Amino acid sequence: MGAADARWAPHLPLKPYVAAIMGELAGGPLHGYALMTRLEGFKGGRGIGPATLYRTLDRLVTEGWIRPVQSASPSARRGSTYALTSSGRGVLSAEVARLEGWTRNAKAALGSSAAE
Repeated sequence: MGAADARWAPHLPLKPYVAAIMGELAGGPLHGYALMTRLEGFKGGRGIGPATLYRTLDRLVTEGWIRPVQSASPSARRGSTYALTSSGRGVLSAEVARLEGWTRNAKAALGSSAAE
């Protein structure tokens, strides 16, 4: 992990469903229902339930990693659209780099064991 990513180290590893939600938001703002639909294949096809999704969105807003950008009404979370913040991009980038490093090491280990 580079020096720029070091500030995110205390937040890693991200839980897989957190990384999945943030990964979807990296492509642009989405509302909760769109996130749930896009993540239907997550967790072996079961997806992420509404309680987990909205609890996680609330936590990510509190962390400052996502922000609500629009809401049908102040009390309607399901109408809210969420966007990844620059901090969110930073922590997601650090997580992707962490996983890429792990994957690279695992591939190398598998490649060397295949030659034996």
